[in-house]
Amino acid sequence: MQITGIRSGLTRLGNKQGSTIVFLATVMAMVVNFGGSVLNTRMLSKVSFGDWKFIQSYLLFISYIVNFGIYQSGQRLIAKTTDPQKIQLFKGYLIYSTLIGWLVMLLLTVLAGFFKGILSSHIFYLLLIHFPLFVIHPLMFYFESVYQGERKMVRLAIYRVLPPVMYVLSLFMMYSLSTSNVAANILLYYGTYLVAFIILLKGDRIHFGRKGEELNLLLAENKSFGLNIYYGSLANVGTAYLLPLLVGFVGLDNSGVGQYSLALTFITPLALLPAVTGASHYRNFANIDRIPGSLIRRTALLSFCILTALVLSIDFIVDIIFGPAFKDVGTLVQIGALAGTLHGFGDFFNKFLHANGKGVQIRNVAILAGIVQLGSSLVLIYFFAEWGAIIARGIGSLTYFGYLFYTYRRNS
Repeated sequence: MQITGIRSGLTRLGNKQGSTIVFLATVMAMVVNFGGSVLNTRMLSKVSFGDWKFIQSYLLFISYIVNFGIYQSGQRLIAKTTDPQKIQLFKGYLIYSTLIGWLVMLLLTVLAGFFKGILSSHIFYLLLIHFPLFVIHPLMFYFESVYQGERKMVRLAIYRVLPPVMYVLSLFMMYSLSTSNVAANILLYYGTYLVAFIILLKGDRIHFGRKGEELNLLLAENKSFGLNIYYGSLANVGTAYLLPLLVGFVGLDNSGVGQYSLALTFITPLALLPAVTGASHYRNFANIDRIPGSLIRRTALLSFCILTALVLSIDFIVDIIFGPAFKDVGTLVQIGALAGTLHGFGDFFNKFLHANGKGVQIRNVAILAGIVQLGSSLVLIYFFAEWGAIIARGIGSLTYFGYLFYTYRRNS
């Protein structure tokens, strides 16, 4: 009875203050992750830090390859379903997809290891020996899609905060062992995330069924909707994760990857407010034809206040926290800041179109943005390394936002 009462209370809280709770939790997670990056720059050399960020970017990139749109399909079906048993079965099939995706990631990495120039022998070795831990990447898709589909905002907030907090605490505890040791950092990061995810899964209600009506519904939804989202995400988001890999390919070492990644730790949070607002209203968006104007205006005002504050203070922040070795990070942030905010608004309108089943339109927008971003990056990164990467990312984000906003206006 007591546990049921607690769950009921958390559900009511999430329904009333979902957007605020997830936003605050995500801000907290961003701050904690930033603290982790600061510790990493202290514990690792500039080149080793770049290696660490290269590994993360590689894993994020191939995790998008094995997504196949099944999580987006499950999210939409869960959002439209009121039957708890069906929801539990949908979640079970998504867990099966997670394990399959992890195995495909392993196969892709083994294949990549046979082609010189894709992965150095050092990076390939680190990936292979730690691969069991990398199942957390497809699990990230699971938690994001399920919690948004069920509108369990409190659980979504816990998912976003708990793993980075555990990781940073482990860094403090194992500081001496992790210094100048990329392998130890991989073990701490992915190990703590996996423990946190196991805790979350134990508290989730999942039913692992055999082939049945729910699986047929999921596959049909994926064919008509999810695959369209997948192609678009692979072209847009997947390409974004490819950029630091390209910086590593053209550089003498991975130090440029580190500087680019640090710049993204400041730029990415600019997309946070509009993206979280869209995510927390996902279930409501599924039942309306147009986003309330007051919601758009309020989100825009707060977002651009945050943007202005960051641009004016970034040089001071970088100098105090990272020192002169990373002074170029401030300029990289100023170049990409506006595009980062607009990308968040692209995600905001994306959620509305997603909730209303506009999979083909979202796919087309994302593919266009991905093509623009990839095309510009191949030229700009070759000549300007991390500077070209940040400009190419900005061009892609502007394209993403502009076309999504146009698509929303045309369909509402």
